[in-house]
Amino acid sequence: MADQYELTCSTCGNTVLVGQPQAGSRVACRCGEQLDVPTLLALQNLPTVKLAEEAESPAWSFQHGLIAIGFILTVACAIPGVYFRVEQSTTTPYRMDTYQTQVIQQLDAESPLETWIRWHHRIVPLAEQGLTEFQIPDTITYERKMERLGTYQIISFGAAGIAALGTLIALVWLKRR
Repeated sequence: MADQYELTCSTCGNTVLVGQPQAGSRVACRCGEQLDVPTLLALQNLPTVKLAEEAESPAWSFQHGLIAIGFILTVACAIPGVYFRVEQSTTTPYRMDTYQTQVIQQLDAESPLETWIRWHHRIVPLAEQGLTEFQIPDTITYERKMERLGTYQIISFGAAGIAALGTLIALVWLKRR
């Protein structure tokens, strides 16, 4: 903060503090008298007063750092959880009727020769190995993906909760010290 200068009132003798921005203007004393503030050059001849610095923004303490780290960890752990939740809700489940429609459209688009080649390369090996319960790979993939996303989501939100709880415990502990 800039120095303040003491301007003495000629009527009552009180001092009025003025600053450089007020140079060349007029200020009022408590007694009501209007005082002429000297120019900037003449203002430097008046007695100066060093005022205590106004309240500065507090420096970061250990507690502030702990809050920031805890907040960052909490957000960093929660973001993947939100992503996995959104991913889980936007993934469309496998539907047998959709699959059947796609197969019919594909068969309609193929020539008889292409259909025979598909049969020969895909179905005949299944018959030779022994037919098992018919499961479409997309169904298994979808179920596994949903399980995996659910697990990731639980882990992410759990870690975010632990980070938030740790931050709160640390703050309470620091305030009691």
